[in-house]
Amino acid sequence: TVRAEEGDVPALVQIGRMYEQGLGVGRNPRMAADWFTLAAAQGYLEAQIQLAALYGAGPLAMRRPDLALQWYKSAAEQGDTQAQVNAAILYASGPRGVVQNPEAAAKWYQFAAEHGHPAAQLAVGLLLEDREADNPSNLQAYAWFRLSAAQGNVRARARVNQMEQSFTPPDLETAQALSREF
Repeated sequence: TVRAEEGDVPALVQIGRMYEQGLGVGRNPRMAADWFTLAAAQGYLEAQIQLAALYGAGPLAMRRPDLALQWYKSAAEQGDTQAQVNAAILYASGPRGVVQNPEAAAKWYQFAAEHGHPAAQLAVGLLLEDREADNPSNLQAYAWFRLSAAQGNVRARARVNQMEQSFTPPDLETAQALSREF
């Protein structure tokens, strides 16, 4: 506690976890949020993620999608791909307190996809596919699906298989070559 009171960031997070999980103290999500906020405000990635998760999926009385988005964005700006995906999901769905923003959702999905997040790669493929609905041989969407499938994403694998069935042999060669460039 002394280290935390002196502003030691890992100690602040540790006390936050103790309150969040009820380890040696009574479980208290509000106290956990207070401790996590002290660390998150100093730019500590782990605290930002913990705080976002608490506001995003914690006890019902604590749920604040707007604050979850704020802290996911802070973590996302530091390069955390899961935080980027979570920010994208909040922008795409627009829960209470968050204005739905498809452009911002696409931006965060793209960042995470470019850094190898398989769910984001699937999402980018789906977004491209939606934009190019009249183009059955959407090669870029295929490339993103293929990257995601290579990491074990079952839904992306199914999309790759469906698209490969519809491609002409030259389109399939082009699509496969494009996906190797990604």
